Amino acid sequence: KNIKERVHFIIPDTVGFLPLNFSLSSLIFYSTSCCKKIMNLIKGKYSYIIPGIPSSTDLRLSLYLECPILHVENEAASVLFSKSGAKRVFEVCDLATPISEWDLKSKDDIYSKLSNLIVSYSSIDIWILKHDYEFGGRGIAFLQISKSKHLLEARKDFMNNVINEEKYKLQVENILRMTLHMKIEVIYKTLHKSGDDYINELIRSGGVIEACPTFMISNIIGSPTISFFIEPDGKISNIISYDKIVVNNFIGL
Repeated sequence: KNIKERVHFIIPDTVGFLPLNFSLSSLIFYSTSCCKKIMNLIKGKYSYIIPGIPSSTDLRLSLYLECPILHVENEAASVLFSKSGAKRVFEVCDLATPISEWDLKSKDDIYSKLSNLIVSYSSIDIWILKHDYEFGGRGIAFLQISKSKHLLEARKDFMNNVINEEKYKLQVENILRMTLHMKIEVIYKTLHKSGDDYINELIRSGGVIEACPTFMISNIIGSPTISFFIEPDGKISNIISYDKIVVNNFIGL
């Protein structure tokens, strides 16, 4: 109802002549007419700016418009906005999450933590790797155990009691060190042209490893999602819950 009164699209007139790498906040800040339109719209109303991670331009714009920014402090945001940071928050809140490891900062972290997961959860065939600060399906790769002859042979030896768990883990870790860069399937090959390139970026930015849900293996694709709002006083409100559509290879639409 009354959508025309509630939704407004304002295009800064600076779009045509300021550099392409300028943020939206910069384009608005340097557009006097755009700022005036926004100030007229929010005058006398409860309003606030919701940025990504606030920049100095966001702060200047907030002061100029006399409109507060709704956001956590920058230091907290840099942690909470990462996948590893979210995992730590979920752990503290005792929320159910996929079988996973996080805070991957080195190749040793990747090989050691992934080998622990493979040994501990033999029923999981696909392990998903994600970069900490990417979104929209970017920064994702996966390892499928059933497509690695060496991992399957090591698992078979362990299941048949040919080797003990300690030796099995050591074998898995050694196999990963030698073959992981060749066996992982990178989703966005335009971003990462090889497994080595992907792993190097994972080390630089940090990341997580997650077990692939079994329903995805059965070609039943879905991603239940909840959006909620945390007010400055700590009150939490559920905004919407929905089932996100996913396309092939773990990329959400």
